Amino acid sequence: MKIERKTFEFQAKAEGDSGVIEAIVSVFNNVDSYGDRVKYGFFDDSLKTKLPKGVWAHDWKTPVAKTLEARELMPGDAMLPDSLKDLGGLYIRGQFNMNTQRGRETYSDIKEGIIDEFSIGYSVVEETFAQDGARELVKGKLYEWSPVLFGANSQTALISAKGLNDDLQDVGADVGRIITRLNERAEIRQKEGRTLSSANVARLTELMDTLTAAVGNIKMLIDAAQPVSAKAAMEMEALRALVNKRKKS
Repeated sequence: MKIERKTFEFQAKAEGDSGVIEAIVSVFNNVDSYGDRVKYGFFDDSLKTKLPKGVWAHDWKTPVAKTLEARELMPGDAMLPDSLKDLGGLYIRGQFNMNTQRGRETYSDIKEGIIDEFSIGYSVVEETFAQDGARELVKGKLYEWSPVLFGANSQTALISAKGLNDDLQDVGADVGRIITRLNERAEIRQKEGRTLSSANVARLTELMDTLTAAVGNIKMLIDAAQPVSAKAAMEMEALRALVNKRKKS
């Protein structure tokens, strides 16, 4: 089995602290510096079997991230950056291991724009040659995606590098839209004197259970941010006083 590698440039667009990134790590329908053209569907069978790993510079002994989601985006997909709208590409959502130094450092380098390219490790199952002489990659197996220093294709783009603060903002906006929509629907039904169907009652019950669980998780996060004892509270206040004193001096 021959392992091949292909590299692409991307650009960071967001900041975060939890190590989550979204990126297009392979571009379809353009000829790269190797003379290859990746076709839509090349990764499809492989992704159905197993998600790729995130490793540093193709070093399989140095894993840095797990793949939360991976899928092919057709040309015109709303998730594609404007520069790739006519091409399509392979989307990944990855979580760097922030419990390891290698994971933290790699994510930090990406967020700061020091590392600005991806490379993928794959093998070719089916290929053809186009009239323009390009080798077209039709079917393959994807093993890993790698942050690297130098690459071969200038088309990829990092969609986002997200942290907890970004996630909370997104969730807050989504919940706000849901609540507004529910209030509007409830007001309309009350005016019209209509009742909910059994199917909608089941859906709303499920939503209520989900929101109840979410409220419990939010409470846990808030409680975890509080001092765990009177002694801890005193130590926290002493630390704040020391910091303020140093700022003034």
